[in-house]
Amino acid sequence: MNPNDAVVIGDAKDPKILEARKKVEALQAQAEEALAKLEKDPQADLAYMIQDFGIGELRLATNAINDIMDDKTAAATQRWQRLMIQAKYQWEIDVPFPTTKKGEERPRGEKRNDRIKESLKKYLTASKDEDDRRRPKTDRYRVERCRAGSGRPVPGRCRLRRTFGVGCR
Repeated sequence: MNPNDAVVIGDAKDPKILEARKKVEALQAQAEEALAKLEKDPQADLAYMIQDFGIGELRLATNAINDIMDDKTAAATQRWQRLMIQAKYQWEIDVPFPTTKKGEERPRGEKRNDRIKESLKKYLTASKDEDDRRRPKTDRYRVERCRAGSGRPVPGRCRLRRTFGVGCR
């Protein structure tokens, strides 16, 4: 959704909304800082990012913002909320250093760091409203229908073409 098309029906100057916005912006800044730290040092300690009820606070903040929107805008902000929460959950799982059975910390592996970076990027994309849900229809996203009469979605060739030689494209 284009932010210019957003319809705010509540009071955006309400202290509760301003506090919620400040919380979301603080979490954005924290994610940007963490991504920069990981780019410099893949073994940077990011444990400070994991907070008790951090996802709950994010949900409450985004719900407050969502409450002042009309239904169409609210649907888009709820989607962003889900994407942000999912990304935050994923990086909170991977941020702690792996430990042995004896409790000794080991360095993070390359794949783990890649997962953290990817989830931080997804979080920033969702929280900054850069998610491109109106992507152009490419072959990857387009659902074609069979021209041979079945009318079913076809991922390339349908069953009728294989069986009878009549065609879908």
